Amino acid sequence: INAPNATTNVDAGNYSLANVNASATNAASYITAKALTIALNATNKQYDGGRTASPSAFLDAATSGLVSGDKVEVSASNGLFDTKRVGTGKTVTATVAINAPNATTNVDAGNYSL
Repeated sequence: INAPNATTNVDAGNYSLANVNASATNAASYITAKALTIALNATNKQYDGGRTASPSAFLDAATSGLVSGDKVEVSASNGLFDTKRVGTGKTVTATVAINAPNATTNVDAGNYSL
């Protein structure tokens, strides 16, 4: 309640507020999930006529965006080489995911997104 004045707040003296914390605010605030960059490796294989790859996902400390000390596990599945042809430096695509949070090894997973 603002102080009374002669023109716009003449009745302010008739009111009081109880149990008010002057530093409290009712603003609705939130914290959003931080995006992670997941790195991907694939196991080398001998030519077998197919494109299937065995991928593995990991978080590179320098480039992932993971906050120091946080525990987050990631995974990769459905890996495919770009072609079935023999070669080096082959591109591999895969489905990557942040594993579901748990109470011991992946406690901070809910704080991140892809």
